[in-house]
Amino acid sequence: SPHPHPHPPAPFPHRARSPRPQHPPAAPRSAGLAHGPRSGGPGGGSCGRWAHGDAPRVRQPPASSRAHGGGQEDQNFADGQHPGVRGHHRLLRVLPPAGPLRGAGADRAQHRPPGAQPARQGGCARRPRSHPGASGPPGGGGLQPTEWCRQVTHTADLPQISVVFIFVNEALSVILRSVHSVVNRTPSRLLKEVILVDDNSDSAELKTSLDQYVNRRYPGLVKIVRNSRREGLIRARLQGWKAATAPVVGFFDAHVEFGTGWAEPALTRIQEDRRRIVLPAIDNIKYDTFEDWLDRGDEAAPIRTPAMIGCSFVVDREYFGDIGLLDPGMEVYGGENIELGMRVWQCGGSMEVLPCSRVAHIERSKKPYNNDIDYYAKRNALRAAEVWMDSFKSHVYMAWNIPMTNPGVDFGDVSERLALRQRLKCRSFKWYLENVYPEMRTYNDTLTYGEVRNSKASGYCLDQGAEDDDHAILYPCHGMSSQLVRYSAEGLLQLGPLGSTAFLPDSKCLVDDGRSRVPALKTCEDVARPAQRLWDFTQSGPIVSRDTGRCLEVEMSKDANFGLRLVVQRCSGQKWTIRSWLKRGRH
Repeated sequence: SPHPHPHPPAPFPHRARSPRPQHPPAAPRSAGLAHGPRSGGPGGGSCGRWAHGDAPRVRQPPASSRAHGGGQEDQNFADGQHPGVRGHHRLLRVLPPAGPLRGAGADRAQHRPPGAQPARQGGCARRPRSHPGASGPPGGGGLQPTEWCRQVTHTADLPQISVVFIFVNEALSVILRSVHSVVNRTPSRLLKEVILVDDNSDSAELKTSLDQYVNRRYPGLVKIVRNSRREGLIRARLQGWKAATAPVVGFFDAHVEFGTGWAEPALTRIQEDRRRIVLPAIDNIKYDTFEDWLDRGDEAAPIRTPAMIGCSFVVDREYFGDIGLLDPGMEVYGGENIELGMRVWQCGGSMEVLPCSRVAHIERSKKPYNNDIDYYAKRNALRAAEVWMDSFKSHVYMAWNIPMTNPGVDFGDVSERLALRQRLKCRSFKWYLENVYPEMRTYNDTLTYGEVRNSKASGYCLDQGAEDDDHAILYPCHGMSSQLVRYSAEGLLQLGPLGSTAFLPDSKCLVDDGRSRVPALKTCEDVARPAQRLWDFTQSGPIVSRDTGRCLEVEMSKDANFGLRLVVQRCSGQKWTIRSWLKRGRH
C-alpha cells in the first residue's frame, strides 16, 4: 500500500474469496489504488505492514513470503539501484506473526466467514487507547539505533524540521506521548516546531486541556491548528504544511513513538537531494525473520520504494509545494499515498525508506472516520489513475471491478492535476513501470472484464467460489473482486482478484478438462494441456471450450446451492454477457 512499511502498494484489490454459497458475501478489505485504506492513520489511515532488507535481484522470496497473510493482499515489491548504495534493495511483505519460521501452514491465506473480523497481525503495535502511563515521556529504552546505524555519521549543519501530527478524537494521553517522544528524541537544534492539526475532534479534552498542557509545557514550540469542519487526513495535512515554517516538514499520525536518532538520517538524505521524499521505517515489524534467506548487506542503506504506506513521511517543504502537495480534490484518505509515489517518481523525484530512521506506530482500535471509507478510497484511486496512469488506468477500474464508462463514482474535476503534470513535464506511467516498479503485473491483453451473467439466471454471476474448493460457481451478484472475470486476447477466462506482482498468485483460469461436468479453476501455468484453458466468448452468446467444444452453462438442480449448478456440457444455446470491454476482439 507496500516499506518496513507499501500498500507499495499497488492498484490491485484484496484477494478475498467469496464465502461458501450459503453465506452472503463479505465486504472487501483493501488498500492502495484499488482498495480501501489500511489500518492505522488518523482514521484507520494508510499505514500498513512491510519489511525490508537487501536481496539479490535474481532471487525470489520463498513461497511462504508470497502468501496472502490472513487474507490481506500483498501489494508492493520495489527494487533498483540506489545512487551510492551497493546492490539492489527490495521491499518485502512482512509475514504474519506465526510465519513459516514458527509453524507450518501458518502462512496460508485463510477464508474468512461473512461478518468475521480479520485477525490483526504484524505491522503496527496495538495499544489500548487509555494506556497506563501513555501521557508520560517515553522510557529510556525506547527504539534504539541498530549497530549499523550507529556507525553512520551526519553533518552538523542539517536543516530544521517541522513535525506535523494529525488527529481526530485521539486519546489525549496518546497525543501527548507522541509529542513527548518527538521532543525528547529530536535534537533541539533540528526541531523547529511541532504542529498539532485537530481535524474537528468532538472530544472536549482535546480543546481546553490540550491547549493548557502544551502552552504550559512547550510554550512557543507546540502549535495547534484547528479545522472548523472535518476535512479528512489529506486536507488536514495540507493545513499542517501551510502552518509549518521549517525548511523540512514531517507528517505523522498522532499515535507514534520516535526512535533515538530518527531525524538525522531523514534530514541528511533531503539535504543531499531536496527532491527526495523519505519514509521512516515503521517499527514493531520483525523483518529479521527473513534473515535465513536475505542477503542483508548494508542494513543502514536507503531502500527505494515506488510508493508509500502513508502514516509518516518527511519532505522538503518548498519542494512539496512545487510538485503539488497532496491532491486537495481527494477525500478523507486512501490512495493519496500511491498517487504521491507515482507523481514524485514520474516528475523527477524519488521516494525511499530509511532503516535508520525508526518510528513505532500504534494501531487504533476505533477509527474516527466512520463514513464510507471504501467509497472514498475508490474515488481517490480513480482520480489518481486518470491523472498518472495513462492507458494503464484500466487496471484500476478492472481491479475494482467497475466499468470505465459510467463507473458510478464521481471522482471530480482533474483538469488542474493534469495541468500540473504537463507543467512539471512528468514522465509516462510506462516509464514508471520500467524503471521504478517492474514487478507490477500488467493486463494489457485484456479484451473484456467484469461480472459475467447467464440469461437463464441473470441475478447470479460467475464466481471463483470458496478458498478450499477450486471450482467456479454461480453466486448472487455483488460486484466484488471474487466475481471479476477477465477474458484475454489469447482466450483465457480468469476469475478472481488480480495479482499485483510476479511474486503473488494471479487469478486462476477456468478449465474444461474434458472429463468432469464441473468447470475447474487452476493456476494457468499448471493446466496439463494449454488448450483446456482456452474459450471462445461472444458477447450475448455462448462460452465454448476450444478444446472440447462443450459450453459453459447453467443447470437447474434441487441439490445445488440456490438451485443452480455451473456445468460444461453439450451446447444448448445459453447466452452470457460480460459487463465491460476494453478492446474489440473475439469476445
